[in-house]
Amino acid sequence: MDLEILRRAREAGTRIAYLEPIEHQLALIEKVMTIEMLADFLDDADGQRQKLERMTKAYLGADVEKLAQVVFDPEDMKKFPGMTELLIYKRNREWLPLLEQHILAGRVFVAVGAAHLIGEKGILALLAQNGHDLSRAPIPAKN
Repeated sequence: MDLEILRRAREAGTRIAYLEPIEHQLALIEKVMTIEMLADFLDDADGQRQKLERMTKAYLGADVEKLAQVVFDPEDMKKFPGMTELLIYKRNREWLPLLEQHILAGRVFVAVGAAHLIGEKGILALLAQNGHDLSRAPIPAKN
């Protein structure tokens, strides 16, 4: 998905700004990814595939509540405590000032993982709390 967004932005001559360097993302993954987590994921490949399908369906259907249920599954959060705080919520707070700079500079399109958008600690809620009026980009109809 990232490569497709990058390709389209380049084709359109759109300026691209990143919320964090790739090295930061890799360091976070290295910090939270454990052998136990990887084994859990691989041992339940079918379950993970089904979860991804539920997430995709909820996202495309704009069903934010269902998406939040799948993304923030209490069982997953119990298995890997602190991961959501580190990978999602903390980064949302860190991104907020930069996002606001871009918003104040003019119209902006932001592409992040769906987990960053939803919930009371999501980017949309944080921006709304700071007085920004936001809308979701429409999903193009499939031919």
